Amino acid sequence: MYTIVESGTNGIEPVKSYEDLEKHHPSKAREPKREYDETDGHLEEIRTNEPGGRRLVKKDFVLLVNGSNKSIDVPCPVAGFVKTFKSYGTVKIYSTEKYDDLLGQVLHLDTNFKVKDGQYVEYGQPIGIQYRTDGEGKPTYAIHTHAELERTQFEKYIKDIVDGNIKPGTWPSNTSSTDDKKYQFPIRKVDGNHYTLEELYKELEKEKSGHYILGNNGFWHGGIHFSDASVPHAKLKQAVRCMADGEVVAYRLNKDYLSSTFMGEKGCDNLRYSTSFCLVRHTYESQKRPAESKPAAKIEWVGKTVQLISSRYGRDIASTVLGNTGNFEALMPAGTELQILKIHDTKDMRFALATIKTALPGKDRAGNPVTRAATSEIWFAAFDKQDAILKDRNKQAIFKDVTPAPPAEAKTEDKKPETNKLEFFSLYMHLLPFEHYPLQDGESQRRFKVKVKGRNVRKEANLTGTVLGQIDSGAEFELISITSGHQIKPGDTATYELAQIKILSKGVKKSGVQTAKEGDVVWMAISKAEPGKTDEHYAEEIPPQKRIRPTYWKGQVKAQLKKRVPAFNKPEDPVDKKIGLLAENTVLEYATGTVKRVIQAGRPQIMAPCTIVSGGFWDTPMCPSGPIWVVIDTDAAELKPDVPSDFDSVVTCAIPIKAGDPIGYLGLYETLASAKGGVKSRHQVHVELFATDPNLEAFLKNPAGLKDGKQYLRVAKGKTIYNKGGTAETPTFTPSGLVINENYLIAASQAKLFKAPDSKEWYPIKVNSATPPVDGYIAKADGEIISQHDREKLGFQIIKESNDNADGFLDPKKMPDFFQNLYLKIDQLGNKDGKVTADEIPLALKNHKLRDRWSKLIGYHPTEWQAKSSAPKWQRLEELLKDAPEVLRHEKERIDNLVFWDELEGAMQVALPKQVHHFHPLSFIDTLTIQKAESVVMEGQITFDAEGNDIPGSPYFSRVVHWPGNDLSGVTLGRGYDMGTRSESEIYNHMISSGIDNTQAGKISKARGLKGVNAHQFVTSNKNDIGEITYSQQVSLFKIIYPDYVARAITNYNTWTSAEPGRVEWTGLKQVIRDILTDFVYQGFTKGPNPMKAGMNNDIDELIRYIENTPAISQYEPGRRRAKYLRNHR
Repeated sequence: MYTIVESGTNGIEPVKSYEDLEKHHPSKAREPKREYDETDGHLEEIRTNEPGGRRLVKKDFVLLVNGSNKSIDVPCPVAGFVKTFKSYGTVKIYSTEKYDDLLGQVLHLDTNFKVKDGQYVEYGQPIGIQYRTDGEGKPTYAIHTHAELERTQFEKYIKDIVDGNIKPGTWPSNTSSTDDKKYQFPIRKVDGNHYTLEELYKELEKEKSGHYILGNNGFWHGGIHFSDASVPHAKLKQAVRCMADGEVVAYRLNKDYLSSTFMGEKGCDNLRYSTSFCLVRHTYESQKRPAESKPAAKIEWVGKTVQLISSRYGRDIASTVLGNTGNFEALMPAGTELQILKIHDTKDMRFALATIKTALPGKDRAGNPVTRAATSEIWFAAFDKQDAILKDRNKQAIFKDVTPAPPAEAKTEDKKPETNKLEFFSLYMHLLPFEHYPLQDGESQRRFKVKVKGRNVRKEANLTGTVLGQIDSGAEFELISITSGHQIKPGDTATYELAQIKILSKGVKKSGVQTAKEGDVVWMAISKAEPGKTDEHYAEEIPPQKRIRPTYWKGQVKAQLKKRVPAFNKPEDPVDKKIGLLAENTVLEYATGTVKRVIQAGRPQIMAPCTIVSGGFWDTPMCPSGPIWVVIDTDAAELKPDVPSDFDSVVTCAIPIKAGDPIGYLGLYETLASAKGGVKSRHQVHVELFATDPNLEAFLKNPAGLKDGKQYLRVAKGKTIYNKGGTAETPTFTPSGLVINENYLIAASQAKLFKAPDSKEWYPIKVNSATPPVDGYIAKADGEIISQHDREKLGFQIIKESNDNADGFLDPKKMPDFFQNLYLKIDQLGNKDGKVTADEIPLALKNHKLRDRWSKLIGYHPTEWQAKSSAPKWQRLEELLKDAPEVLRHEKERIDNLVFWDELEGAMQVALPKQVHHFHPLSFIDTLTIQKAESVVMEGQITFDAEGNDIPGSPYFSRVVHWPGNDLSGVTLGRGYDMGTRSESEIYNHMISSGIDNTQAGKISKARGLKGVNAHQFVTSNKNDIGEITYSQQVSLFKIIYPDYVARAITNYNTWTSAEPGRVEWTGLKQVIRDILTDFVYQGFTKGPNPMKAGMNNDIDELIRYIENTPAISQYEPGRRRAKYLRNHR
C-alpha cells in the first residue's frame, strides 16, 4: 500500500486524511503572487484561473511505498482527458477532449509521463513518477507530489489512498476499471470500504439462520440473511447496497412496521416486522471475445502461377551463381509468368523450381547465347527462411500470385456469441420502513473531531495529571461525559470543559510512540473560556449521522451540487455540447420516474431532466425555460428525496440504479421465541439473486469461449496421480496407485508444467484439503486450463425441484448424487443423523472446501414470495404445526403479507415464473468481476521493473514481442520471457496458462528457437499481427520464469561461495539481497565468483559498493538501479 507523509511544522508527519494536509505555501500567512481563499475557517492556496474556473485547492505531500519515495507511480486523482507539460512535470486532467474545463492537475512529475496527450485516464491509473521537476523541466526540488483538486475530490483521493482502495502496482489490469463498479457486494464495512469475499463469509459465520439453499425445518431457502448479529452497522451507519447496475422494477415501502399478535401463555405478544422490499433487474454482459483473426494460412506455393513484379535471375541450379555445376542463366523480365513445381531449402533462402510459359533467352557458362523453350524448368530465389516472398531494392515483393481463383464456396457463419450474457434479478427483503429513517432515541452518540494539533490527553479526569500524550489532529471521538469549570490551578480565570472520550479514529502519541488507540477511553479538555476573550474550541462536533434515503422511491428528489457539473439540452448530447456548467450549491429537482440510463463519453451514466430551484449556471447568464439534463451522481451532488408517494403496496417501475447505490437499511423482524410465546428481535435483510433466463445452462458453459480473468488448472475426478522419482537429469514418473477422487481446481500460477527430458510434460498437484491429501503429478493431458468464465467447470451445478407446486421441502433423496454426497459431508460435521439442520450449516461455512461447493449450487425451486398460505406449497407447514394452531395462524398471516409475486403480473416485460434459478448472492456476484489479484509482482520486482515498461510507443514497451538486440537473445515477450531455447508446445502452454487466448498464443509460439537476426526478422514481420498482451498476463508470464532464475541463482551462489568462511546460507540472506543476486543471474553474471561473493555477508552496503565500483555491472545502473533499490530497502 501507499503511505502518505508531508513535511509539516513538526517535521515529517503522517497523513491519514485530507484534513491532515498543511496549507500550501506558506504554512501560515500569505505570499505575493499567490491566490488564497478561506476554507474551513482558515486560508488555503487555491487556483481559479484555469479553463472552467473551478476552485482547485493546492496541496503538497509525499507518496511512499515500503518507506521509499523513489520511482513511485502517482495515481490519477480524477478521471478525464490529459494534457502534459514538461514545465514543472505537469499532467492536467480535463472533463472534455477540448481542454475547456480543468478538473485538476499534478505537478513535479518525472517528464517521462505514463500517459499521452488526449488520452482518457481512469481514476487511480498511474500518470507518472513522483519526482522533483522545476519550471524548466530540470530536477530541482525535493521529491514530492503537488496536486490541485476541488475540495470534495481531494478528500476522496486521499481517503482512497489511505484506505488502500488505490494501491501501487495494480494498474493496468486485464479489464476496464468499470467492472469494479458494476458489481459489488450488498454490505459495506462500517467505514464504507468494501469487504472481500472471504471477509463477508466470515461475517456470515455469525448468523444462526437464514442460510442459502436450506432454511429452517428443511425448507428451500433462496437467499442469505445479514442481521445485526453479523453487520450491526447496516442498521444506521451503512446502507444495504445494490449489487449491480440495473433498474428497479418493483418495490414495497412500509410506512411503519407491520404488527402481528400472538396469544401466548403469559399474555398477548405484539411482534413487529417489515415487508419492505426492492427488486432490481440486471443484465450481465461480459467483455467481447477478442477477435479471432486466424493466423494467415501457410500458402502452398507448389502448383501456383506467379508473375514477376521486378526482373529476377533464373538458373538451371538452385543457387545465386552458376558455380561449377550450372550451365544456364537468364534475367527474367518483370511480367514473366512461372508455375512453381517444387521448393528447395538452402542455408540462406528458399528456391523455387518453375516452368516458364514463354521462351527465355539467356546464356551458358561460357557466355554463349542460349534460349530455353516455353515449358522449360528454371530455378530462382523466391523466399526467405520465414517463408516470406523476397523483396527487391524498393522493398516490394518480387512476384505476385496470379493463379485463377477457384469457385467461391458458401461460407458458414460462426454462431459462437461474442459475449456471455445473462439477465438476473436481485431482491432485498425486510428493509427499514420509511418512518424509521429519522434517528430514534438512543440510536446515535455525540461525535467530535479534533481540529488542532498538540492537545494533551490524560488517563484521569484531572488537568494536572500525568499526560498520556497528544491526540492526533483530525482524530474522531465519541463523547461519553463532559463537565465544565475545571481550572489548572485555584484562582485561574481560565476554565476548561473536560470530557471523557472514546477514540474512534487515529490515536495518541508521546514522543512519536503510540500510547492510545481506537477504542481507548481517555480524558481531554475540549474547550477553554476566559473572561474578555473568545472561547477556544479544540474539537468540533460532527453532525449526527443520518440515514440516506434511497432515490428509487417514486416522488421528487432535490439535488444540491457539491461542485460544478455540466448540463445538457438532451440526454444523448455529447460532452462537448453542454449548455454550460452549473455552479456549486445549485439546487436541482427531478422526479424519480424520469431518470434515464445513457452512455456518455463511453461510460454509463444516470441522467435526469431537472429544474433549477436555486442557483444557476456559473459560466453563462442563460436561464433555461425547460428542464435541463444532468448526471445524477452522489459524488457530484447531495441527493435529498422528498416524502415518497406510495406506501405499503407493491409499486412497479423502471428506475435506473447503479451498483453501490443505497437500497435501504436492516429492518426489524420479530419472531416467536417458542410455541408458548415470547418475542425474539433482530434487524435483518434477506438478500436473494435469481434468474429466469432460459439461456442459463448455456451461460454456465462459457458459450463465448472467453479466456481472460483468473486462470485455473482443473483436474477431473478419476485421473491418475503419479510419483516422481529418479534423478534431476533422468526423472521417472510411476503411477502412485491413487486417483483423484473428486474434481479439483488449482490456480494456474501455482501449477507450472514440468517438462521431462523425454519431452513429456507433467503438472505438479498438491491438495492438502483432499482426503487423503494429494501430493504428486498428473500427465499434462489429464489437466485442463480454464478461466473464471467456465462456471460449470468451476463447480456451478443446478439442483432442481421438479414440481412447481411442491411443498417447499428440500428432499435430498430426490436430488442428484453430487448433492447427496455434499449433504452427507455437512451432516458429518453435526450429529450425523442423516439430516442437515440449520445448526449444521454454520459449521459447513467454516470449512472452506464445503463452503465453496455449497455456495456454487444453483437451486431451481419455487420462489418463497409467490404462494399464499392457502397454496399446496405450505401443506407441510400445516403438518409441522398441527399441534400449535395459534402458531400456524400467526405464520400464515405473515406469509400472506410478505408475498408479492403475483402483483407483478403484467408489469414486467417478461412474466416471472413460479420456479426460478437461485444463486448464492456472494459467490455469483464474485464471478462477474474480472479477478486480477494476481497482477501484483512482489518477489523479483527489481528484475520485473528493469526488463521494460508499460508506456505504449516507448522503445522499452514490453507487452509486445521484441528482440533485446544480441545474437544470444530470442524473441522476447513481457519482462524477459525469452523464446530462443523453448519449444513451440512449451511456449503455447505458458501463454495459455497466463490467460492469453489460443489464437494469440498460437502466433506467439511460432517464435520457438529463433535467435539473433532470425528473432529480429520474426519480430519485424509479426509484431503488429500478434498485438499486445495485458498487464496481468505479463505478470503471469514473469511468475512462470522467475522461479527458474531463483533456483539458478541458488545453485550459482552455492557454487561460488560454499567454501568461503562466514558466508550466510541463501535462506538467511535478506530478501533484497536475494533479489539482487537473482537479478545478476537473470542478466547473465554467472561466470565468476565476485557477484555472488558480494552478497554472501548479508551486508547491503558491501553489495552497493560492489555494484557501483564494478564497471561491468555499474554500466547497467541507469536501467536496473540495483544500488538505489538496495538503499531504499535498507
